[in-house]
Amino acid sequence: MFAHVPPMHYDCNHGWSLRFKALYERYQHVIRFGFYGHEHDEWMQLYPSIRNPHEFIGMAYLVGSTTTYLNRNPNFSVVDLDQQYMVPINIHTHFFNISKAHDDPSSPQWEYLHDYRLTYNLTDMSPSSIYQGLALKVRDNEKAAILYQNYQGGSSPYKSVKRCRWYCRLDLFCQITAGEAVDYNVCLGYP
Repeated sequence: MFAHVPPMHYDCNHGWSLRFKALYERYQHVIRFGFYGHEHDEWMQLYPSIRNPHEFIGMAYLVGSTTTYLNRNPNFSVVDLDQQYMVPINIHTHFFNISKAHDDPSSPQWEYLHDYRLTYNLTDMSPSSIYQGLALKVRDNEKAAILYQNYQGGSSPYKSVKRCRWYCRLDLFCQITAGEAVDYNVCLGYP
């Protein structure tokens, strides 16, 4: 599924998000994964089941931006799909280093940023693997959270973070695991 605004985003109407979750759960055998923009940052989002919120039934990938919006390096991703089941088996991200191109305008070029499975040591791109290999790691490990957060903005020095304390890590965890904006606020501990 390709769309612009992800269901977890605060710009997405709560009622629409709930209907989306219900449709996603009902048609999870048809909808292979979601692919969104709008955020200008690269991140994963898991879809929890309505019936069992601790079970993840799907995943979405929010692509970065090919613009420099809010001091990010332009970036794009290549998604490897399983030809039979049409599910992602890996994601590769490339970025354009604006600072480097400014310093040496004679040879601007795209650079390889990362390979999702290799960078985050994922066994595959299934929702359970993303939960175990990415969501829990960014929640529990500051180094993993910093890496994930720095890659979100296409490795931009203006988006670079040096620290990611417990609340920062909780925020990243909730971004990945909450299926919509109200669930995100609950995950963060807000009523």
